Amino acid sequence: MGNRYFSAISVAGLILLLAGCSKDNALDIQGNGAVVKTEGAFQPQDSNFNTFSLLTPSPTYRTEKMDRDSGRSWMEFIQWDHGKSYISVQYIPVGWFSIESENQVMSEKRLSRALTRFKIPQDAIRKIDQPDPRIKGLIASNENCSVGQFAKRLKERTYLKGEEGLSDVIVDFGTCSDNLVISGEEFTQRFNLMTPSEKSSLAGTYKDIRPLAVIKNATQSPVTNATSDPTRPPQIMMSWGGLTKNAVTTLTRKKTGTLSEDWTATFEESAVSCSGNSQFLSPESEYGIWTLKCNDQQASGPWFVKNPEKVIFGESVTKKGDSIKFIIGHFKQ
Repeated sequence: MGNRYFSAISVAGLILLLAGCSKDNALDIQGNGAVVKTEGAFQPQDSNFNTFSLLTPSPTYRTEKMDRDSGRSWMEFIQWDHGKSYISVQYIPVGWFSIESENQVMSEKRLSRALTRFKIPQDAIRKIDQPDPRIKGLIASNENCSVGQFAKRLKERTYLKGEEGLSDVIVDFGTCSDNLVISGEEFTQRFNLMTPSEKSSLAGTYKDIRPLAVIKNATQSPVTNATSDPTRPPQIMMSWGGLTKNAVTTLTRKKTGTLSEDWTATFEESAVSCSGNSQFLSPESEYGIWTLKCNDQQASGPWFVKNPEKVIFGESVTKKGDSIKFIIGHFKQ
């Protein structure tokens, strides 16, 4: 499975942390209805955070900045080493993440994909649970690589309703390169909002370095026999835990808005009926988020368009731990 495939899934999948419902000024991981807008690539001095102050200067980084619901939350993604290394940041400028979201960042299961990708054993995980500044998360490393996920409180306490000093940023990272000049543990401590002096320093550092490019969409997927034919009704091939495996049926797609549509499908042989919805991140984007309920099971996840075939690939994991993968296109018999 190619690095670009992993990159697209990691970018789109992390959006789910902010595609949630709110309670007072807290955001949850679960839920739907987020309006996510991509702003394209950003330069180091234009970041909201000091991430690039902790990275070796290079023109090879790729970046993408997004926001949710007209700035209610900010997202920044950085990749290098052809997508092998990444840092993703999700921040709530007015508000904070819920306790449930903090608990998810403390979940070893959530970190398991990164551990597998970077060949780091489960017993290498180290827990961070710090009261001031508030940091909750997991980091792990081997001789060459480090990964981590952590929630942290960056801004001062506010007078907003429900204020309890909970975390307002969630960060995921993974790398086997020397570009991250500090350890994963030190990264959790030093990561912060960018200061004016850091902004000025980065502007000077990158003055003579070519502008950073936007993160590329994925071009690979595990399916090779799928094509797209706009003259035929779309099909979906799905594997969902104990419900169905590599089953193919017709998918009904009904537009419900400029960037959204409803999906319905029935797999008669396995007696599985599915319904849900999908949302593009922007008119130009080739990835987005989906939600499906199949029989009595429900899940959400990211999807992306595989070029040049223009088929859609998506995946996720249910709360019970069942793996879900699907392809939307047309399949050879």
